[in-house]
Amino acid sequence: MSAPSKIAAIRHAVSALHGAADDGADTRRYAEALQEAAQDIDALVQADEDYDQARDRWLHSPSDHESFEAAREAWGRRAIALARVKGGAE
Repeated sequence: MSAPSKIAAIRHAVSALHGAADDGADTRRYAEALQEAAQDIDALVQADEDYDQARDRWLHSPSDHESFEAAREAWGRRAIALARVKGGAE
């Protein structure tokens, strides 16, 4: 079982900041950047869960080539999502 996540608290804080972003262009820009980061984190978490499930299916049936390909594709999606969170290529 994984450790408790702070993502819900981050998303709540981002929403609160976004709602208060009427102070000016800079605040709005920061709030939008935080909202984008929160979405990227959500995508990473989902990609990681998808990879774990695909890997488990493959490990339970290692001779199944389709399961291997699905795990490999999920690994690639996870790598892309991680790069986005780190600020890398999209």
